[in-house]
Amino acid sequence: MSWWGNLTATFNYPVPGFEGDDSIEVVVANHVQGTAQWFYSPVTVTPDEDYDISHQYTATVPTDVLVEFGYPSGTVTYEYVGTFPATSTPTTITHTTTVPSGADKMTVMHQL
Repeated sequence: MSWWGNLTATFNYPVPGFEGDDSIEVVVANHVQGTAQWFYSPVTVTPDEDYDISHQYTATVPTDVLVEFGYPSGTVTYEYVGTFPATSTPTTITHTTTVPSGADKMTVMHQL
């Protein structure tokens, strides 16, 4: 979890999730510019392999999803998955990504 810019971000975990699972709540207030985002620790991946990504969300504003790929040199690249609408109903985002050649780590970032 992280944020940047001129805003106040609060991260609450765990909070009740969908179907009895734990969830994270990200609350952004006093937003002038910037973003708050949640992501999990990068996992080891195999270059040139496909990975299916799926998670559920609710949001009061549109949100962006990106995939971050890490390389042994310490550099990162990003794949923009899309902007998803505000929704009060649990909504599932699914995406298949192909790991770029040379990448060995991956995480998914959900940004407000």
